[in-house]
Amino acid sequence: MTGSEETRFNEANVMVLHAVTGITTERLRRVHLRPRSSNALYLPWYAERPGGAFVHGDRITVTDELHRALQERDAARTLRWLLLMAHEVMHVEQAWRTGRNRASKWRFTARTVAGYVSSFLRHGTAAHRMATMEQEAEIGRTRMRELMRRTGGVHPGHQVIDLVLRNDVTGMKGFLDRNDALIRQLRSEFVV
Repeated sequence: MTGSEETRFNEANVMVLHAVTGITTERLRRVHLRPRSSNALYLPWYAERPGGAFVHGDRITVTDELHRALQERDAARTLRWLLLMAHEVMHVEQAWRTGRNRASKWRFTARTVAGYVSSFLRHGTAAHRMATMEQEAEIGRTRMRELMRRTGGVHPGHQVIDLVLRNDVTGMKGFLDRNDALIRQLRSEFVV
């Protein structure tokens, strides 16, 4: 694998993203992950570091460096990638609310651009961060970060990162079961 192929979340990813965001496992399994180099517009227009992503319907296009994180078994990049994915899948859920056909993907993208323009007019250079849909999506990353912080710290050596890298479904199920009360608490503390 060269890192230029479209991929999907492994099952350990699906499990932890579902636990943190509440998005159904079926929807998470349908998400396509693409490297930036695979599209003509070279979206997202972020530097490789720290990296970023662009959502179009059920497709998340991510910077090439982050797209390769799991296959290269790089724990530090996987940590950045997982926190980013917890945010981006919330955008996928927003897109699902718009609809599931091709026209709906474009409606979602148009609505997103309009939301950023509106936010820019209100917040200037803080437009992206202050946009309503970004604040909603950021809840996913906040919950993931808090889960990690409260179970050993947000660092590349965290158990969740190891479980995701190894796609250890049994281990992830055990981790999520042991932390079920905390996950429920996080989902009630940080509400969309």
